[in-house]
Order: sequence, then C-alpha cells, then structure tokens
Amino acid sequence: ASWYGPYFHGRPTATGERFDQSDLTAAHPSLPFGTYLEVINHNNNQSVIVRINDRGPYIGNRSLDLSHQAAQCLDSETIGVVDYTAYLMVATPQAQPTAPGLPDDDSLLALERDEAPQNERDRQPG
Repeated sequence: ASWYGPYFHGRPTATGERFDQSDLTAAHPSLPFGTYLEVINHNNNQSVIVRINDRGPYIGNRSLDLSHQAAQCLDSETIGVVDYTAYLMVATPQAQPTAPGLPDDDSLLALERDEAPQNERDRQPG
C-alpha cells in the first residue's frame, strides 16, 4: 500500500467527491466505491479502516493508495510503501436504540470484518 496526499488535496476523486487527505479513504483499481477495508501494515501490525472513494494507484503493481491520514495511522508515511493485508468490512444493523434523542431507524450500523481476506492479501510493495 502506498499513499497520496498534498498534490491531490481538494481535487475531485473518481466518485466526484473532493479528495481530503485528512479523511480515512483509499483508492483501489476495482473495488466498488463505498467499500470499507481494514488495512493492516505487515511491518508493525497497526491497522486502519478506510473507505474506497477513488481509483488507483497507477504506479507499478501497487494495489492500494491510502490517504495521508490513513498512512499516518499505519505509520507508513515515512517509508511510503508497505506490505499489507486488507479485509472487507461488512455493515451489520445494530439493535434499535432505546435512549431518548437517538435515531429510531436503521441508520446505526457497525462494521465487522469479513473473515475471507481480499485477494489483496500479502501484497508486496511495488
């Protein structure tokens, strides 16, 4: 996984939203937009959950481009490119809230790991 940031900050992503390097987002060549991934840095086992909102990376055989903030969470900002494992995160409805003032619809969701790792598992840096 590599990262991108300052040069692209504020520019439109493939989804049309503006890229914000301080958001926990990532670019992937083919995963559906809105997909959440848990990304684990093989060097230190730190992890972060990112949302796919762009296409890329376009350098070598890299398969995931993280926002600057996501790279900082993985402590991969300095090294630039790291080996990683990625897991799909699936949304699961939670029990209806009972406290006053909380939404009473299905808008409360939790993310949990789909135990089948993506085919991105054990990628080597490009």
